[in-house]
Amino acid sequence: MDNTALLLITILLISILGIILSVVAYSYRQLIKKYYVLREELDREKQAGKAEADKIITEAEVRAKEIIAEGTVFNQKLQENLGEELKNASAAQAENYQVILKTAQDEVVKIVSSMSESVKSQILQEFKSFTAEATTQVQKELQAYKAEAGKRVDESIFEVVSKVTREAIGKSLDLSDQEELIMSALEKAKAENSL
Repeated sequence: MDNTALLLITILLISILGIILSVVAYSYRQLIKKYYVLREELDREKQAGKAEADKIITEAEVRAKEIIAEGTVFNQKLQENLGEELKNASAAQAENYQVILKTAQDEVVKIVSSMSESVKSQILQEFKSFTAEATTQVQKELQAYKAEAGKRVDESIFEVVSKVTREAIGKSLDLSDQEELIMSALEKAKAENSL
């Protein structure tokens, strides 16, 4: 009976071990199913996150293009206003210069009319030389003024576009990306002769 009891206990233990092994296998299978479900859910969330990020980037690009377009319109208006002001200032300066020149010329003619012919011709020649030099100097000063005004306009446009861009897309791009985007847009606009 010893062998029979031992055989029965062994069979019983093997049966219990089989049941335990079946439970472990079933639990493992359920765990694997949960793993695949969670993995699919994670993949869906990654795709949704990527789609949302792409949407944000696209919206930022669209807004940046709008800002650049607004900056271009602003630049054109500013350049038109500056051009008009420069023309007005140039015309006013030229008119004032002509009045002063005419007055000086009249005074010189009065003085010269009382002098001898040789002295008159020498003074008139020197006066013409002086007026030519003065005219050249005024034109140089006007060109320098126009160049300086254009430079100030470019700087103010860059500041405005930079500020507007920071406000519009500053929350979704870091500073180096903003800078790169602005410089790229300005270079493109300059290449198209917008600025």
